[in-house]
Amino acid sequence: RRGLFLMEGMWIAQLPLIQKMRTLLAEGALGQVRHLRAEYGFIGSGVRLERKLSRELAGGALMDVGCYTLAFARLAFGGEPQKIQSLARFGESGTDIYSASILDYGGGRTALLTSTIGAVIPVEGYICGDGGSLYLPNFQAAQKLVYRPKGGPEQVFGSPFSSSGFEYEIQDAMASIAAGRRQSDFWGREDTLATARQIDALHGMWS
Repeated sequence: RRGLFLMEGMWIAQLPLIQKMRTLLAEGALGQVRHLRAEYGFIGSGVRLERKLSRELAGGALMDVGCYTLAFARLAFGGEPQKIQSLARFGESGTDIYSASILDYGGGRTALLTSTIGAVIPVEGYICGDGGSLYLPNFQAAQKLVYRPKGGPEQVFGSPFSSSGFEYEIQDAMASIAAGRRQSDFWGREDTLATARQIDALHGMWS
């Protein structure tokens, strides 16, 4: 109503290599896309772990790191899944410490997403099609993207951060505000709401 700019801090959306990934997908570099896999896990300790698992602070692996796997799938596939199946394990605090979810996006496209607080899992993302694959060794802070086309040589794209990686989100926000836009072109309000709906759906399955 006030015409103000609003954007969720989903900073992976503005990363140059995530944008390169989306360009390759839009150009059909993988042919018919079939499957995506994204994993994110770590072992926390001390006060930091307590905060991340606190029910009172909306803790749990899904809210803390699983949101990135869901965002990665949306950035790759667009739209929302037609069907979700999921399994979760809970810690003493009552919040999820591990979950594995299969999402059906229709058209033969599926995503397998894993998130955990309590196990070391590489933060990796894969997208596979009948014409090739994409691999991001760390999709959440992507500085390397490997494209493996079917029958062709592997191509490696690099984009080192000039700072922490958050600079791209900051630049996007500044440019959007200067242009009078009310949301980001990279990650808009509907992206935020769609991801929130999926998180709610997963929590509903586990309760």
